[in-house]
Amino acid sequence: MKLVKAGGPAKATPRRRGGAARPPSLRRLLGKAAVLTVLMLLGLWMVGLGAQKLAYAAGWAGTAGTIRAASCHDEGGSDSPSWVCSGVYRSDDGSTVDQHAWVKPSGNEQGHTIDVRHMSGHDYSATDAGALVTPIALIVFSGLVLTGALWGGPAALRRWANEVRAARGRTRRAGPQDGAGNRA
Repeated sequence: MKLVKAGGPAKATPRRRGGAARPPSLRRLLGKAAVLTVLMLLGLWMVGLGAQKLAYAAGWAGTAGTIRAASCHDEGGSDSPSWVCSGVYRSDDGSTVDQHAWVKPSGNEQGHTIDVRHMSGHDYSATDAGALVTPIALIVFSGLVLTGALWGGPAALRRWANEVRAARGRTRRAGPQDGAGNRA
């Protein structure tokens, strides 16, 4: 069967019958590998960030001291308050005083003294039990992301690579076709 267009014969392209799914391509496989890589890097970054924040909140890092909270304000919405307090920091050994210190305690601590650890610059981390919740949650969440990426990711990539190989094998076995879609 020849297809004829005005001006000459048209090229016939093979069609898929029955609405079969398109075979996966190498580009799609590489895209999925890139997404998996980004998820793994993001998970590692989040674990590191959570571990750093946990070290300060637990009192394992930084210089110990206190901040007398002169003023506090809510940076969060009405549904989830996020307090930021500023005041004067004094290290426990008395060697450091910071007039412009700020900390994010678990609640409104205006007028109270907050136990903190110096992180960097004018940034301090509260060392109460409430300060441990966020870094632990961050580590657990990112650990779950990493576990999913490391456990399911390589298996999924192998499965996708096998699908690409199988699809390429089917097209090679089909052999070349003439202009009418018949095998030569």
